[in-house]
Amino acid sequence: MKALAEQINELDGIEIYGRVVGVRGLMVEVSGPLHTMSVGARVVIETAAKDIHCEVVGFSGNNALLMPFAPLEGVRRGCGAVVTTVAAAGCPSAGWLGRVVNARGEPIDGKGPLLFAP
Repeated sequence: MKALAEQINELDGIEIYGRVVGVRGLMVEVSGPLHTMSVGARVVIETAAKDIHCEVVGFSGNNALLMPFAPLEGVRRGCGAVVTTVAAAGCPSAGWLGRVVNARGEPIDGKGPLLFAP
């Protein structure tokens, strides 16, 4: 019989949610389980129109401070904020030299995909 910890790790579909409690300029404040968020963690804010990907850049009291990777159109108090398990880091290779990427590390220069170092 598997240990309880192994069974829990195998569960699919577990999402950790917070809620938008404020927006100041480009900074979004989210309340929720701070123990699951660290600086650099990725959070997706759910709006009626589209999801807005953000990164945790700090904390203020009991809230996480997020910077978005896209315009904040549709973001309001109460929007759901899902803490993702996507790693915030990559390993660029020499093939990145001279390339143009956006804030999420995606190529925007029309020269095809980027290669990552192993």
